[in-house]
Amino acid sequence: MLRGSFSVAYRKCGKPTCRCARGEKHPYNRITWSERAKSKIKTIPSQDVDWAKELTGNYRIFRKNRQRLRQLECDQKLLLDQLEDELVGMARKQKPYL
Repeated sequence: MLRGSFSVAYRKCGKPTCRCARGEKHPYNRITWSERAKSKIKTIPSQDVDWAKELTGNYRIFRKNRQRLRQLECDQKLLLDQLEDELVGMARKQKPYL
């Protein structure tokens, strides 16, 4: 698993005789992520593109599953609160002094 998102971006290299001086930018592979409230970018070599795509995809799946678990936990808490209220209500009905 690798934190971040894989993407292809385009940039100019700055050489005056290069094609990018005429407006044709160079594609490059990168991973972007946020760390301590700062955006980070790393260029990925072409031989590692498949690896980076797979690991960032695993991270995306992990994050979706983690979010789903949080939602299930919240749902579970609400159900437990409802059960507690019902059980306390039943006990109070049994004894008039409660």
